[in-house]
Amino acid sequence: MDTPDWLGLVSFLVVALTLVFNLGMKVLALGVIPGNRKPSTGMAWLLIVVLSPLVGFIAFVFFGRARLERSRHERQQTVNDRLLARTAEIPDLPLDPDLPPYVGSVVRLNRALSSIPLMIGNDVELEPDYEGSIRHMAEAVATATDYVNVEFYITAWDEVTAPLFDQMVTATERGVTVRLLFDHLGSRGIPGYQDMLTRLRATRILWHPMLPVHPFRGSFRRPDLRNHRKLLVVDGRIGFTGSQNLIEPGYNKPKNHAAGREWVELMVRLQGPVVATLDAVFSTDWYTETGEIVPVEIVDAPSDADPALLHDVPCQLVPSGPGIVAENNLRMFTTLIYGATRRLSLTSPYF
Repeated sequence: MDTPDWLGLVSFLVVALTLVFNLGMKVLALGVIPGNRKPSTGMAWLLIVVLSPLVGFIAFVFFGRARLERSRHERQQTVNDRLLARTAEIPDLPLDPDLPPYVGSVVRLNRALSSIPLMIGNDVELEPDYEGSIRHMAEAVATATDYVNVEFYITAWDEVTAPLFDQMVTATERGVTVRLLFDHLGSRGIPGYQDMLTRLRATRILWHPMLPVHPFRGSFRRPDLRNHRKLLVVDGRIGFTGSQNLIEPGYNKPKNHAAGREWVELMVRLQGPVVATLDAVFSTDWYTETGEIVPVEIVDAPSDADPALLHDVPCQLVPSGPGIVAENNLRMFTTLIYGATRRLSLTSPYF
């Protein structure tokens, strides 16, 4: 057979295989994509695959599943079962009768999804000052006698966070167990990340990156599925949580500093039984990353708390993220929106 005939045969095979691949991808997409997805999400993926099967297939492989690997979900379920057993005797408490009726249903929904009940008898203080909240966390760590659990999406050891890290190191030197979790991709994009790892290795702090992405070490997952939690717990007595990352407000970026751009955040300082639920969330993430279960104890708020604080506040923690399948926060927000009768106030950088 001469060369032109070979070229014709090769061309025919390429075209035939391309048509078969395109048709196969479209048929497969119709059977796989719609399952357990919102109609809008499923339709978007179907359109991508139909319009460009190869690009759609590659994109779906990397970004099509919003769930983490099975082992992580199994560990999450293990902790949920333990939490459910530990909190089974805590009743669904009656709320203030002046509150709208839907508030009670939201509380019950949150508990059904996360196993975390409403906790009463808490002291709450708002921490609107960025550097002030880090300073107050450092002061709390300075009082630790047993343990400190720290978990932040973005973590950096810089001039603003140094006082907190210094207290964490000092705590380990007096025998306190200090555990630190930070998101792998969330933190590694910050200038000084490798220097932070070097400094951490020189301490007694027990630390782990969350959801690490190391394709050549057998650790790969969707890079956009991250752990955004921000919390700190001292001895089960004092807890901090909110929107702030553990980094200076300009995120160590020269462009931000040149433009005078700083993040504005809000943290809350907590004392009382709700701190145990913060610890439970940390314990879940620590167990997921290390296989070690951290014990959790309930501690009441002190009777001599600062009179400037909000006292006896009912609090319920609602964890969410890629490791939690039920989309707890989305269901809670949707229920609250449907229950509203007068006004909605939304504050979010990611709406």
